Amino acid sequence: MRRNNLMKKFFKTILSIIIKIDDVIAFVEKLILSLVLSVIIIVLLVQIVLRNFFDTGLFEAEIIIRHLILSICFIGASLSTYYRRHIKIDLINRLVSDKTNKILMVFNNIFCAVVCIWLAKAGQSFLIDEIEYGGSLASNIPLWIFMLVIPVSFSIMAFRFLLNIFKKFFLEDI
Repeated sequence: MRRNNLMKKFFKTILSIIIKIDDVIAFVEKLILSLVLSVIIIVLLVQIVLRNFFDTGLFEAEIIIRHLILSICFIGASLSTYYRRHIKIDLINRLVSDKTNKILMVFNNIFCAVVCIWLAKAGQSFLIDEIEYGGSLASNIPLWIFMLVIPVSFSIMAFRFLLNIFKKFFLEDI
């Protein structure tokens, strides 16, 4: 009995450390999100002023903005997984018992994690191809830098879906 309690305490401690790491990742994601959104707003404002008053504009600004918006979407999806605010269908959850609901949650999170891992691997292949054969944007910015967000965000989402399972079983109070 004592050994079982020690194991449980050990898993809770490890899980608490992993949750703290996830909190740090989420904090960094929020910072990046704020920074990227600020850059988008500044570049767009400069572009508007340059076009309206000086009949010129920033070279390839729209293309860079498109890639930054794509980054915002992926980081936002990852953060929505952190807050468990992603799209989900709750119809079945309301009709079944708590025990069945817990089992469904496990299968749902495993399925979502597997899909995210598969998409992360596809994003990694795309990134590798982009590094090998890809071009660059204005001022020789490699295009692959903007594509890095795809495998990274899907990997973080897979991690978070799996973490949700462990939270449910070991840390009901968190």
